[in-house]
Amino acid sequence: MEVASRDALCRPMGGGLYEIRTTLPSRRIARTLLIYWQKQLIALHAFIKKTKATPDADLQIARKHQKETEHEKE
Repeated sequence: MEVASRDALCRPMGGGLYEIRTTLPSRRIARTLLIYWQKQLIALHAFIKKTKATPDADLQIARKHQKETEHEKE
């Protein structure tokens, strides 16, 4: 069975960053931005979604943590 991309729980955001989509019991929508690095899933940033698009500020926070993580673990 194929799942339409709009129904996917995880989607690539580019540059090795992924977004996990979650609906909380309160019916609010949460997102967790993560990377797969050295055989580990590393959560970089999580937030409650308030707009249709992922806010640039949240992406910037995750990318900053991604750079720090990749530099630290090399």
